[in-house]
Amino acid sequence: MAAVEASPQIHPCQRCGACCGYFRVEFDAWEADPRQNENSVPAELAERAGEGKLCMIGTNVKSRPKCIALGGRIGERVMCTIYQNRSTPCRDFHPSFEEGKHNARCDEARRRYGLKPLRPADYPTRDFPTPAEIPAAPHAEVPASQGP
Repeated sequence: MAAVEASPQIHPCQRCGACCGYFRVEFDAWEADPRQNENSVPAELAERAGEGKLCMIGTNVKSRPKCIALGGRIGERVMCTIYQNRSTPCRDFHPSFEEGKHNARCDEARRRYGLKPLRPADYPTRDFPTPAEIPAAPHAEVPASQGP
């Protein structure tokens, strides 16, 4: 299994991305409506997932889901191309030990890609910028990710 390299410049999530390539990302349709949500999910990156629901394109599949907004290569270097406009499920998902708590779902997604679970030691310093502090590139300019 690959190990996450601790770095004062890189948040562990930016060397992972497994959650974006493992879970279905379903959310309420209002989240993609700029009239109702200042930081709306770009509607062109979502598809209908039922009455009043949307999901991120690429995540509504049983085999090898991968969010359309994920740039980079899972397990190496990734970024959410719509980080400031991501949906509630993404905002609510926290990696293991980022805030001192274990997240079994994070471990599950990482295992799928042959990555070891995160540990408290993977956060040796708070000097690295959080993903929210790193400007996102426009989704059209990010090269397509490669599968695991």
